[in-house]
Amino acid sequence: MGTTYSLPEEVLTTKVAQYSFRISKELYALRATSKSGLALAQRGLSSSCSFLCRHVHFRGEADPRRDEAVGRVFGAGCIRLSAHVRSPERIAALDAFVRRTNGGLFSLNLWTCDVTAEALLRMCQASPKLTKLRGPSSVAIPDSTVISISAACPDLNEVSFSHIGHSPAETYEHHFPRLNHVNLLFDGGSRPYRPTLIDAIRKTALTCRHARYLELDGCHVTADVIEAIVGTPLGDSLQHFGEIDDDTVLEPDAILAAARGFPEFCSLKIPQGSSMPGPGFYIDLSRTTARITCLHLEDETTTDACIAAACSHLRLEWLELEYLGLLTSGIVDAITRSQSAATLSSITIEYSASDPPEPGSPLSAADVLRLLQGCPNLRGLGWSLREYDSDRAGLDRVLCQGIVDLLKDRGATVEACDFDELQLGFGMVDDGRIIHSWYYNGKES
Repeated sequence: MGTTYSLPEEVLTTKVAQYSFRISKELYALRATSKSGLALAQRGLSSSCSFLCRHVHFRGEADPRRDEAVGRVFGAGCIRLSAHVRSPERIAALDAFVRRTNGGLFSLNLWTCDVTAEALLRMCQASPKLTKLRGPSSVAIPDSTVISISAACPDLNEVSFSHIGHSPAETYEHHFPRLNHVNLLFDGGSRPYRPTLIDAIRKTALTCRHARYLELDGCHVTADVIEAIVGTPLGDSLQHFGEIDDDTVLEPDAILAAARGFPEFCSLKIPQGSSMPGPGFYIDLSRTTARITCLHLEDETTTDACIAAACSHLRLEWLELEYLGLLTSGIVDAITRSQSAATLSSITIEYSASDPPEPGSPLSAADVLRLLQGCPNLRGLGWSLREYDSDRAGLDRVLCQGIVDLLKDRGATVEACDFDELQLGFGMVDDGRIIHSWYYNGKES
């Protein structure tokens, strides 16, 4: 039996080179065959089509000498590097690895490393193609170093540094004009965090001309924060406030400022932590803009009158109502008698209007069917209720089937139906989107 040393040179360079190496042992074996095998392994690792070791993770328990060896073999092919190292020896090995990537890194994550500001800058200067960077969470990075990093890595579009007393938008983000989002949340303090450095926020919004997303989850947002973004490239592109949780506070004037000043703003979520001043707010909103077509309400003070005002003065296409305990079955008339009845294509009612205060009747299956009948373009439906609310929902097999049949008649594709214990689950395809909907008596999905 022959050995790889006996393979003709052209076999290694033509036939073997076509093989896609995906296991490190294969590359180690190829390196050991001959000088040609070593050269072929190095070419494969450094080429853009190499699959192996594009992402390397440094762990704290490894021998620094092993890291150095890995860097010699795989450094040229690495484009994403993350690390969890703290000792000076390990950090030195990490620094050496970065240099061996020959400037090919696109992503560098040092969040759990005790890397000094000087070492961080050195690694960034060795990686001019970086687009994503997470600096060390436990090390304060001075502004002078941040400025040097922005000059060394001009293509950075995602950047985060350690907690520095204020949000990224108020401190360092204006140094990185290619960022794809602006972050108003300071993670180092209690939530909700209230941004106050208004001039810095505006500077960031003006500088980051590529940003299309405003991260304000966990913030207390006032009107002056929104006004600082109005008229900037960021403000001109925002269509919504993004994903925001219950601890986010949006002041009513901040929402009105966004509706008035953001020309593309068309989707609004009011989280549980925010409280609007009644039906008049939605009338004011409609006078400010006619662009809001998607409304997602979790404000616990929302009443039937609020729903009536929103649906009557806006032309809604999507409506989501979640955990609104003050609602009653009166929302059906509020919706079907409004101008939104002709435009609504999807509605979700989750754990709302199921146990209203007195006097008031809970939403029932008959009400849901009436809602569908009163909204001729409604093809997306979600209705969720808790098991202990099911007795009040009037779940009847005939009514459930009537809901399904009406949706089918409108072109929705019902993927699955289960009438056991009067539980019904179905998914609908609406204009190419799969909408998962639940209508059931029993367990939460």
